[in-house]
Amino acid sequence: MLNKHPMFLRLFLIVLLPIAMLFTFVWGYLQETLPEETGTLNVEGLNAQVKITRDDYGVPYIEATSDQDVFFSLGYIHAKERMWQLEMQKRMTQGRLSEVLGKEYLQRDIWFRTLGLSASAEKAIASLTPQAKASLDSYVSGINAWINSNPKLPAEFHILDVTPSLWVAKDSIAWIKLFALNLSGNFRKEISTLLAHQLLDDEMLKSIIPHVAKTELTLSKSSVNGLHDIAQLQTDIERDLRIGLEYSGSNAWVVGPQHTKGAHTILANDPHLGLQTPSLWFAASLKGDTLAATGMTLVGLPIIVFGKNNDIAWGGTAMMTDNQDLFIERPHHTNKSIYRFDEKWLEFTTRKETISVRADFPHHLRKPIKPVEIEVRESQNGPIISDIFRVSDQPIALKWTALEDQDTTYNAFFALNYATNWHEYKAALSDMISPNLNMFYADTSGNIGYLGVGAIPMRKGGESALPQPGWSNQHEWEGYVPAAEWPQIYNPEKGYIINANNKIDVPNYPYYISQDWAPPGRADRIEQLLKNKIVSSNGNLSFEDIAKMQADTINLPSRAILEYLKEFKPRNERQQQALDFMAKWNADMSSDSQAATIFIVWMELLRAEIFHDELANSWGNPTEENFLKGLANQVTLERLHHVLVSEQLTWCDDVSTNALENCHDMLSNALDGTLKRLSKLKGSDMGDWQWGHVNSASYGHFPLNESKFLELIFSRQIPNGGSSDSINVAISHFEQSKGYLQTLGASFRQIFMLNKANTEHYFMNSTGQSGNVISPHYDDMLLKFRDVEFTSFTHNTSPEKTLVLKAVNKQKQ
Repeated sequence: MLNKHPMFLRLFLIVLLPIAMLFTFVWGYLQETLPEETGTLNVEGLNAQVKITRDDYGVPYIEATSDQDVFFSLGYIHAKERMWQLEMQKRMTQGRLSEVLGKEYLQRDIWFRTLGLSASAEKAIASLTPQAKASLDSYVSGINAWINSNPKLPAEFHILDVTPSLWVAKDSIAWIKLFALNLSGNFRKEISTLLAHQLLDDEMLKSIIPHVAKTELTLSKSSVNGLHDIAQLQTDIERDLRIGLEYSGSNAWVVGPQHTKGAHTILANDPHLGLQTPSLWFAASLKGDTLAATGMTLVGLPIIVFGKNNDIAWGGTAMMTDNQDLFIERPHHTNKSIYRFDEKWLEFTTRKETISVRADFPHHLRKPIKPVEIEVRESQNGPIISDIFRVSDQPIALKWTALEDQDTTYNAFFALNYATNWHEYKAALSDMISPNLNMFYADTSGNIGYLGVGAIPMRKGGESALPQPGWSNQHEWEGYVPAAEWPQIYNPEKGYIINANNKIDVPNYPYYISQDWAPPGRADRIEQLLKNKIVSSNGNLSFEDIAKMQADTINLPSRAILEYLKEFKPRNERQQQALDFMAKWNADMSSDSQAATIFIVWMELLRAEIFHDELANSWGNPTEENFLKGLANQVTLERLHHVLVSEQLTWCDDVSTNALENCHDMLSNALDGTLKRLSKLKGSDMGDWQWGHVNSASYGHFPLNESKFLELIFSRQIPNGGSSDSINVAISHFEQSKGYLQTLGASFRQIFMLNKANTEHYFMNSTGQSGNVISPHYDDMLLKFRDVEFTSFTHNTSPEKTLVLKAVNKQKQ
């Protein structure tokens, strides 16, 4: 047959056969990179044999005769499943991404070198308890045992020509600090408020920023631009690296046994972070000689961060604490190596940093790039972050709790795994420095509680919402609120406790915590549902009730605007058709709702219509323009509603025209823009405008999502509902060619039901357990997670999926 078609034969032999052979070779190699789930492995570094059994989702149940072997084994498993993720995390914290990703990441490396996360982590090692340090050492040994076993490396290492480097204890501590950075947005809020002061009049300022702090501080133009560039850099880092985003938050609530079926205490938790694949989290069950904990580990750490043991369960949300301050230093006018403080001249401490930068692809064929040398300065307040953008006339220092030398945060996470009651729970968490978290508690004896943890600065000048003069001692930190006086609630009369990053509900709390609380919409909805279900179930709340709450997509704050829109008069038939979809809509941002799509886009364009023309008068350059546009886009629905009902002509009149417009005109213009955008995206038939057709949850893979081809292989995208103010949160942004992409949302979900007789633990990770793209566990949780379905830690595992790690005595070899 082939002889009759010589052209086809040549094509087959020259092109198709080599491609098929290459594909077969590559696929065969990649199959060898998959982690073993059965059999026996000889592993150096263990004290005794360890059994690891997997469930259908690849969740490991680690059983060992000692806790140290559990920590070692978790390190080994993390390395087998998530080595690329560990390598990237290490390079982020050390400021070494440019070594493998090129000059595009140089600015990010300079930022992390300036913060000094890795150096700060190394100092923190000395503050660890012997037990906590031993757990880290065992974990480190487990990771390195896998690296040293000469394994077949996942595809990313070959695509980017990278060799994994050995892990050390400070890498784990540094990852906690980077995690904390993404839950600590105060320095950006200070920058935003200061820039708004510089660019807006008082009336505009009060309309956009709820809590306006006054300042007499004036900055040079270069300092203003430098501050904006710093804030933008952190935003870019969070977006590109998918390690968290501004407005990261969470939901958590606990319910006492008087309201529940079977007299369980119930704890529900779903932390919100930047979406990525693989997930930041790794579900595991850890059982040693004294340790018995299940839940979510943070890749890079050997313990359960949010989960349960035999006696208690714990979860958390970001506390939104004001734990960062910017200080404007005053250097000497001729000697820039010294700065003023309280009538004295102090010397900046300095250090040199050298950053290696890989040449562009193909780097082997290009001339090497000369390493970049930088000098990092620090004042007594912290690193001079303005040096990143060469703002030297007014150096700006960042003071942040996570940079404390005596950072005992890991002690807290470690001890939490062993706590058995409320007293031990509080004692364990008293070592927390950063991040600040609202930690929720439930136990098998029927108790529930809440504790706000982490260092809360006490300032001489009270609250600090703006950068302060570093040369004055009037704004110094005077220490931290004692752990015994952190906000707490235990067994409240109403029988439940709720937080969704909103203001902490502890009456008459004497210490300043923050002004950066999330809007109360999510928390209000949680409480509304809890009250309704407690009544309708006659005090028999079930797991199913709580799961439905986590799936809820009602946006309460939008209902006030919907009432206002009932008076809106459409200007044409097309607008009327859109209003018809919204006529009986109950503010449910479900994926099958056309009204949700119209409302979300309408409100986005309304913000632009109302605010952008007014703010344009303040635009002096692209830097200011980008900042002010971003500020307008962050106006909450509550404040937008206030503008509409008060008919504030300051905002609703278009200053670019001679006519006097009102808010109705702005609404109509924004609705026209909405219809135009959605018609372009999904066609003219509004029946096709379901929110899930327009909006997708985007789980990007770092850094391969930057390649369109590799993004198709390594990243994941799935249609989704939800909004920024719904319990099932979805924060999205518009991209011209892709529609709406959700880049922030729940990163996992857990529900615990505890009592003496029976404890149930339900969970679902956001994408999958494995970081290996050809593993069936790379994304097998994605669809179920989107649909808010759960699996459970029931030890319903198969003996056929048992892997034994056999201890090998190196000296006998």
